Amino acid sequence: MMNLNSFLKAYKNNLQYFNLDIFEDEIMDIPFQIETLNANFVDLTSKQKKEFLKLNDKLDKFIKNSKPKNEFQKQILDTLTKSLEDEHKHQKVA
Repeated sequence: MMNLNSFLKAYKNNLQYFNLDIFEDEIMDIPFQIETLNANFVDLTSKQKKEFLKLNDKLDKFIKNSKPKNEFQKQILDTLTKSLEDEHKHQKVA
């Protein structure tokens, strides 16, 4: 059984230290964390679901407020945006 709480905690930690200039590699883990949590959304507790959705909103704000300094950072933001779009589509269906 997958420990979804560890995925949620890792996602939260990545957002806590969200900084495109310093943590590019860690930020690139976020799409996988979103995908994993989203794929197992029904298995999350009510509290975990609320936390996941809250973190997604926080990430959305980070993306909108970030100014990429180079092409790689732009690609990171595009990937994160796509991950959130996929998550929102799935949540509407669920």
